[in-house]
Amino acid sequence: MARNDLLKAVNSLASCINKWTVRCDRRLHRLVAYIATTLDYRMTGWIPQDSSSILDSLSLDLYVDADHSGCFETMRSTSGVFLAFSGANLFWPLSAMSKKQVTPAHSTPEAEIVAYATGVRTTGLPALILWRALLGFMNFPVTLRVHEDNSAMIQVCETGKNPTMRYINLTQATDVSWLHDITNSQFIDLVKTPTKLQAADIFTKPFTNAVLWKPLLGLIGIHQPSELWTGGVATEISVSAKFQPGRLTRVCV
Repeated sequence: MARNDLLKAVNSLASCINKWTVRCDRRLHRLVAYIATTLDYRMTGWIPQDSSSILDSLSLDLYVDADHSGCFETMRSTSGVFLAFSGANLFWPLSAMSKKQVTPAHSTPEAEIVAYATGVRTTGLPALILWRALLGFMNFPVTLRVHEDNSAMIQVCETGKNPTMRYINLTQATDVSWLHDITNSQFIDLVKTPTKLQAADIFTKPFTNAVLWKPLLGLIGIHQPSELWTGGVATEISVSAKFQPGRLTRVCV
């Protein structure tokens, strides 16, 4: 529940329960070894000292991403979804998802469209309804900001034109017209985000390089408690949440 960095590995192994192999034993051993060496990792969120300034920069951010045919056996893609509150000196992770798609995708934009539909339908819109109800008494307009790193997928959702994937309604059970309507509504803001700042990337594929893995942990709020006080993650946090060490007062681990 508090280690979102384990979602992809755990879900991949869970799908192999009925077809367990020696390779799965090696993957499980690697996962347990990673857990044993990262027992001090914590899901972390922080808020500014002056709570009255939160509403000035408050944003409900939804990160959606997908790989292309990442499963070697089924050739199906994996959808990654991450939801968090962010703002000036504010970062609070809310939920995360790593889910294998139902059918193989023929291209990366197709997989990204499915991930976008899954994230908005199951996570983004329900959260938007909840927080609009909670903050309604303040007359604060809550908007869902969706972060996507694929330009072709963004163009399809903004224009509603998808001539190369007319089959997607049947194969992926995804309605592009509906995505076009909600993308151009007043409730959702679909923005282009660089891949290195895509927090949902950690839920779509395995990583074997620690240099690539460590920044992704910071994007989803997984830190060692000692790092928050030594300034070791200040650079990473500042990218995703406008972190200012001098004004940070309350950290929840």
